[in-house]
Amino acid sequence: MVNKNYLNVYYYEGNAVKKIENFIRRYKTNNYDIVVLCIGTNNSNGASLGSIVGSMLKDKGVLNVYGSLDTTINEENIIKSLFKIRLKHKEPFIIAVSSDLGDYDDIGSIIVKNEALSCELLRSFKVGNLSIRGIVNKLDYEYLSQMEKVDLCSVYYMAKTISQGIRQAMNNI
Repeated sequence: MVNKNYLNVYYYEGNAVKKIENFIRRYKTNNYDIVVLCIGTNNSNGASLGSIVGSMLKDKGVLNVYGSLDTTINEENIIKSLFKIRLKHKEPFIIAVSSDLGDYDDIGSIIVKNEALSCELLRSFKVGNLSIRGIVNKLDYEYLSQMEKVDLCSVYYMAKTISQGIRQAMNNI
């Protein structure tokens, strides 16, 4: 589903990468550095989406990527990471990427919004100019348990779709 301010696409749709690329290009201007802030962990399947995206982007030589499987960014160190970003980039356009929980029917969807990232992993903290959330499981009262019950294969392919969309958007701006 494409709306003026958000995109909702399933990672396995044939045109998912192109839709993500086009959405990012619509809101990003050439006046600012693009920074990709990949939020996640390396010790939980569901919460690893952002970190996997960061690793995939870095492996392809994409610059200005913060967060990966080697150097995770989470609620404990995000303030420090944002401080580093602000020191290095005068007015960055931050694309924040993370996993999240949602309705059962939304599992596998990628939600791209022209607004700051707000998700369960960050609790009430908001970050970025554009947000990309991958819905990896259903929202339940046991957040951590739901993140651990996620199929790593689907997280990998979701990360692949997101990273390709970001990379193509950055190459065509």
